Amino acid sequence: MGESQPQKENFVVKPNHVETFQGENKTIGNGTAYSWVTLDRERNPSSIGVNFTELALKGLPEGKTMEFTLALPKEAAPTAYNHIGIDWNPQGHEPQGIYDKPHFDFHFYRR
Repeated sequence: MGESQPQKENFVVKPNHVETFQGENKTIGNGTAYSWVTLDRERNPSSIGVNFTELALKGLPEGKTMEFTLALPKEAAPTAYNHIGIDWNPQGHEPQGIYDKPHFDFHFYRR
């Protein structure tokens, strides 16, 4: 009797890693911020976000609210989002005792 041959299976090789793509880069404060999207190994978006350099948190205006808009990279197209709004609130806003300190608000906008 001869040895049996292992059966070959049909399969597709997929990337064994995730990839992150950088979107629009803008000056904020004394530094920069940029949007990004991460794709999983099946090339589906798994996360989106914003990164700031350390200097982006310095030199922000003290007296007025500022809005910055960052387009997401084209690889984010399968998501419902196409840009991120970043609002700098140096005086905070209502309700008092919760959001009345200087902070950023982040808004993820749909098409």
